[in-house]
Amino acid sequence: AFRVCHAYVDQVMAALRALAAEPDVRIISITGYRPGRTRGPVVGGMRTWFSNHSYGTAIDINASFNGLYDRCDVLRVSPSTIRRCHLRLGGRWDPKVNPRETITDEGAIHREFTKFWRWGGAIRGATKDMMQFSITGY
Repeated sequence: AFRVCHAYVDQVMAALRALAAEPDVRIISITGYRPGRTRGPVVGGMRTWFSNHSYGTAIDINASFNGLYDRCDVLRVSPSTIRRCHLRLGGRWDPKVNPRETITDEGAIHREFTKFWRWGGAIRGATKDMMQFSITGY
């Protein structure tokens, strides 16, 4: 079980119902609301911003197949561009090896969750959070 902000419960449930009918999708794990979760620059040994997870406005799907990468300043993530990036957390993103669990911008998981949130695999900058969907993508 996982929790999200009440404002998104219906949309998240509709997305999950649609994905349950997809034979080429396998959702193994979802992490939602995480109180106190932080992100951003470190000042005095502590991160300075609350994460979207702290507000229940983000979820991580299949983290063991959709890692968080840094040093990944690429326009579009692909199996060839991800090799230049540094895996920081979670599992290696490889849609060829794990097609049912991996999130891609052409897949059903992406299609359903980007109806109302942004995908962390498409955010600007050198970080790509392949597991995450949130109100900002970050």
